[in-house]
Amino acid sequence: MANDQASYRTLIDQILATAVDSSTWTDAIKDDALRHALSIYDHIPVTETSFTVTGTKEKQDLSTITAIHKIIAVAYPWADAASFSELQRPFRHIDDLTIYFEDIEPVISKIIRVRHTTLHAIKDLDSAAATTIPVRHTRIIALLGAAAACQLRLRQLSENPAIPASATRTLESTSEWLSAQANELLQAIRIPTTPPNWSAIGL
Repeated sequence: MANDQASYRTLIDQILATAVDSSTWTDAIKDDALRHALSIYDHIPVTETSFTVTGTKEKQDLSTITAIHKIIAVAYPWADAASFSELQRPFRHIDDLTIYFEDIEPVISKIIRVRHTTLHAIKDLDSAAATTIPVRHTRIIALLGAAAACQLRLRQLSENPAIPASATRTLESTSEWLSAQANELLQAIRIPTTPPNWSAIGL
């Protein structure tokens, strides 16, 4: 499975069957496509991290959480085996990764449980030291990258009046098809950020 920049480039080639035309499907296109794929993927998988309060105040800077991308929800005061939904607290953003608790003042040394998305990397892409994408999600990134590569090529071809419309239509339909496949896989890994309302569902 892919674990670095070169491997992901190869996967995109395999999906697009473009390995024989490296002058058209350049590494620059594939790398930009991978960046686009990561920008989409980073919004989807949700994880939880325990954050130790360092100052007793409503305002809490959570930017020290490794590779944190977006804060989804917080629970306080946290303890092992606690219920996140029961301890969930209302908050508002006052800076990119700084929040303000609206109903409580966290106390120093206590734990805030943070539910958040994470920034991911591919080894060697933009000098990243390691790949942080789970192996089971490799194909999602490859499909998103292949779809983005089609869009980038489409943009190039649109500037050339000698290119027949049929060529651009093929790229457009291929991009849509690959995006649909990727979105199906992304739906499977989405984690609800709030418990389901069973009474509204009818169960």
